[in-house]
Amino acid sequence: MYLFSRQAHISSATGAEWAAEIAVKAGEASGNAVQLWAPTLSPGFGTANWTSWWPDLATLQAGFAKLQDDESYNALAAQGREHIDGGVDDALFQPIHGAPDPDSGANFVLSASAVCGGGNLARSMTAGIEIAQKADAITGLSTMFVRAMTGPNNSVGWLTGYEDLAAMEAANDKMAADADWLTFLDTTNGCFVEDSAVSQTTIWQKFL
Repeated sequence: MYLFSRQAHISSATGAEWAAEIAVKAGEASGNAVQLWAPTLSPGFGTANWTSWWPDLATLQAGFAKLQDDESYNALAAQGREHIDGGVDDALFQPIHGAPDPDSGANFVLSASAVCGGGNLARSMTAGIEIAQKADAITGLSTMFVRAMTGPNNSVGWLTGYEDLAAMEAANDKMAADADWLTFLDTTNGCFVEDSAVSQTTIWQKFL
């Protein structure tokens, strides 16, 4: 299973409409559902994030081939020059712990990213899974641990879905009040690079 993400900075309100329109068209043309997310209460305001889940890379490649052969999709994609500031960034992730739940009803996702420390890859991956498992136990929600297949080497991340911001706040309060959780986080010292440029937390809101 793979999570594909494509991000671009939208320049206007009409660009937001185009972002939603092309998400629908991409889903129709590829035969695979595409969702549209954007940061809220987080850095990167105005960023559109189109995401889709694929069972394997061969299916992903076949889906992209369908897009390339679809004239109406290509015509809509060409309009992106009018709505996007700068370039487009793609990313590919593979779940290590957890799996997507299409029936979760999540309208918000909290993502946290990190890079495994040098010489600590095995320890970092184990700690990443344990972080997700402990978060699951404390909050009763599912936290997915993923590794990045592209981008900075040895990048990893955690994804947790919430129905609304109140649910996110409640889960956050539970974790902050759990002394064992805080003690465990201290034991992961050295597992991940301590650099704010690569260690980021973002709240994503679902728009489609």
